[in-house]
Amino acid sequence: MMLTDVGVLSSDIELVEQSSGILSVVPSKDALEAARRVVDALHELATRGSRPSRPFYFTDPNAVAASTVRRIAELFTSVHHSARFIDGLILGEPPVFVSASDVEPQTVSPTTATSGVEQRWSMGTGPSPHFREVGAASGLKMCYTTMFKGYIAVAARGLTTAERLGLLYALKDKLQLLLPDHLRLAESGVTVTPPKAYRWVFEMQQIARTHAEEGGFALGLFQGAEGVFRDIAEDSVLGKEKIGNRVRGTIMEDFAAILARNLEHKTTYCQVSPVNDEDHS
Repeated sequence: MMLTDVGVLSSDIELVEQSSGILSVVPSKDALEAARRVVDALHELATRGSRPSRPFYFTDPNAVAASTVRRIAELFTSVHHSARFIDGLILGEPPVFVSASDVEPQTVSPTTATSGVEQRWSMGTGPSPHFREVGAASGLKMCYTTMFKGYIAVAARGLTTAERLGLLYALKDKLQLLLPDHLRLAESGVTVTPPKAYRWVFEMQQIARTHAEEGGFALGLFQGAEGVFRDIAEDSVLGKEKIGNRVRGTIMEDFAAILARNLEHKTTYCQVSPVNDEDHS
């Protein structure tokens, strides 16, 4: 697919007026505000008597909790009948061309899913399931991210604490021997994190909310993960990393060493009361 006439428009109203739909891809913390801006523009057009004759689709595939995406969907119920909301999901990296054959080019594309009354949007080459209830696609995304970025947070803690104990290489050896797949995921996960950590802070809040509201779990686990990514994002070295211009933290050992030094400066000592056996008699 070729894109033509790509440019910058002067206002949200002009954007909505010239579009049949919007795919909202923003940092998670901005998802609700982006939707509000579009709804405000639709209301303004309605006030002017410029309601579009065709349906207007707003698709939100951002990493937010199911309850957050339901709030976004509710915004569009206040707009005229032509507004349509789609809860979306994108997992994986942008499409990448990997090879060409005599038959057809080969690409690797992200996997997608949608939920809500409307089913109109799909990206990727594989199956794109559709669920009836708004929030299902976002819920699936939160559960997937639990397994993916949640493990990265755990790995970052384990590797960094091992570095501070002088045991990083010993830990790496044991993982290679007993849990080689975990080591591979840890190495690939923590090294891509620095330029993305600032976005993942809010994502962890949304994951915590999902597990609390939908699963009945306590918030603490992913509040801890939120803290890990905040430490990385606020690090004076790792926090300056940019996608496409990586310098530091590109290997596991460097990542752990940098974060360990940063946390050493931030450490506050917690006093833990010793257990008195007499208290348990």
